[in-house]
Order: sequence, then C-alpha cells, then structure tokens
Amino acid sequence: MVRKAENRSTPGFDEVRPAVSISGRRPKSNQGGQFGMTTKTTPKVALALQAYGIELRLWKEETEKEWAGTLRRGDSILTHRFEEDNLTLAKLHLLGKARSRAMGTSDGVQLPGCDTFMNSWKPVKYSS
Repeated sequence: MVRKAENRSTPGFDEVRPAVSISGRRPKSNQGGQFGMTTKTTPKVALALQAYGIELRLWKEETEKEWAGTLRRGDSILTHRFEEDNLTLAKLHLLGKARSRAMGTSDGVQLPGCDTFMNSWKPVKYSS
C-alpha cells in the first residue's frame, strides 16, 4: 500500500514517483562493456542559396532574435551567429557577409547587390 505525502516539501521513500529510464545502445566489443548515450536529432528547416560563388545556409535558433548560418566555399566553412529582428534582415545580414567575402577575392569586379538574391532562397532540411 502506498502512503500519500502529508504536506511535506521533501517526498518520502514510500511515495509513488515517475519511472526513469536510460536508453543506450549495445556496446561493441571494442568499447569494454560501456553503454553510450543515444541522441535523437530533430531535422530542422533551413534556407539555402548559392550566391557570389558561396553556398549559404540560414536557420533560426531557439531564442527570439538569434539566427545562425554557414558560408561554404569549397572545403572552407564559416559558421556565423547573429541577432536580427526578422527573416528579411537575417537574409540580408548573411548575404552581406557573403558579398564582403566575395569582394575580397573578386579583384574589383562589380558584384550584384544583396537584394538581388532576396527571393532566391530555397528551404532545405538539416540536422543540428
């Protein structure tokens, strides 16, 4: 028989508590019998764009104004976190970073403005 707590701040040993479970994977022979924790990644939606010879990816982070993105050119990947008020400003921010990087290697060639690419973003899935 389980006894109910009587207005105590600390739960007693004989109270009903929720069960706790730890999930793990089977150890491989080279892991010495230790269990590893499994993590489940949730796919998120990002926006992708190819501009100025750079692949851009943009996604929303957990907080209200926080955004993140990557700029990829060949094997080089630059991750950038920043704060903006809305999606339009976040797109312009990341495009501005890509354009300034491209200007450094363009030898004075005129590049299109950031607003040229505003409607070219495509949704993609990624796992964080």
